Amino acid sequence: SGLLLKNLSSHTSYIFDIKELFNGSIVSTSYDYTFKVWNPYEEAVICTISGGIFRFWSLEIYHNNTIITGLYNGLQLWHHNCSLIKSISGVSGFATSLYYFYGTNTILRSSDANIHMWNLTSNFILKTFSSHGANIYGMDVLPGGYFVSGSEDSTIRIWHLNSELQITYILTGLNTYDII
Repeated sequence: SGLLLKNLSSHTSYIFDIKELFNGSIVSTSYDYTFKVWNPYEEAVICTISGGIFRFWSLEIYHNNTIITGLYNGLQLWHHNCSLIKSISGVSGFATSLYYFYGTNTILRSSDANIHMWNLTSNFILKTFSSHGANIYGMDVLPGGYFVSGSEDSTIRIWHLNSELQITYILTGLNTYDII
């Protein structure tokens, strides 16, 4: 059995996503409409941001300590001290999953049944991948320029980043929210 080292509790509902910043802080998103930055060594909240009427479903870490959150109509980039850098809008729907390609300016953002590839420097959508029949809750990158997505429609789809077409491998009959 494992030994509990720290107990970080300040959210008032369940946790959607959690990541570690390069400085050792931890960032979490919750059903309680907030994301929080934590100092795990002192078991303290550094800062809290409320999404208002929208939940922060997912997050990624960009260029060391920049936090990317998916909100209802796009993305937001935050400093690790919770000050907003910029908002990027352009699609509707909740950002249920994010994946950042380290060393690039590109991020995948799922919204409803679509996946959008964004350039974070130009703020433009580069491509849209459409084929799922319901909300997408998980994504990951595979070797060779491929990525995989899992959806409420009980399918896992494999895509190539340089094409808007899905690869013919569709795994069905699954009952999961996260494929990662």
